[in-house]
Parts: sequence; C-alpha cells; structure tokens
Amino acid sequence: MRQSYADQLPFCMGVSVFMYADGNEKEAIELTIDKPADWKNIEVALPIKKGVIHCDNYDLLADSPIAIGNFEVLEFESQKVTHQIVMIGQGNYDKEKVKKDFNTICDETGKINGENPCKDYIHFIQNVENAGGGLKHLNSQTGQMFRRGIYG
Repeated sequence: MRQSYADQLPFCMGVSVFMYADGNEKEAIELTIDKPADWKNIEVALPIKKGVIHCDNYDLLADSPIAIGNFEVLEFESQKVTHQIVMIGQGNYDKEKVKKDFNTICDETGKINGENPCKDYIHFIQNVENAGGGLKHLNSQTGQMFRRGIYG
C-alpha cells in the first residue's frame, strides 16, 4: 500500500537526532524549526514561539518528540492538566471516542498515581498499518494505533 503524504511528515525522537558538545549538556537551548508555509503544526511538549523551541538543557530536548506537518489535534482536560492528542497520519478514528477513552485512561491513572505533575501533556499517536509499541516521556508519550482499528 502506498503511504499518503500525511504519513511522510517529520516526526523525530530527540535522543536519536540531537547531539551535544561534551560539557554543554546543561546549557539552555533554542531550536529553530523552519517548516514549509503550508504545514500548520509544530507539536512539542516544550515552550515554542514563532517556530523557536526553548528548553533548559539537552536532557529535556532529547526527551521531547517533535512532530511537524498538518495534524489533527484533539484536546481534553484531566486532573486540571490540558492534554493534546496529536493524530499523525490517516485513520478512521472517531474523535469523540478517542478523547473519551484517553480521558478515562488519564483519570484512572491519576487515581492510582496521584496528582499529575505536568502543566500540559501531549499524546503523539501515529496511525499505522501495523501498530505496536509506545514510549513514555516527561511531558508526553508516543504510541501507535491501527489506522483502520477500533475507532471506525
């Protein structure tokens, strides 16, 4: 099956992309993203203004996935924390069901773990042909779901 244009947009895991000069890993970082004009989103769980990402040190940058392109972004609140779900790639998902399910998961996780320490949280969800895996980050998580899965 031929991948769609939406599935070929940049998504990077910082630890796999960014290097640092030994001894400078605790320095503040500004990263400028120069995206095509027709791409509306730069999604990252770090402060960003006018395409410039700001972070306090290398560890934060390395632990913050970045998605660039045109994505649908769903939003909900759980435990007084704003959550965004960045839907990467094509899928037959029902937006309201996705938000409801993620909200339930976050609410129940809060009952087990206590108060969420994050101010904001991003769920990067890649809609793929063969799903599997996920990774937890400080202020975000990445996961995959079948593009023709349970949300149709």
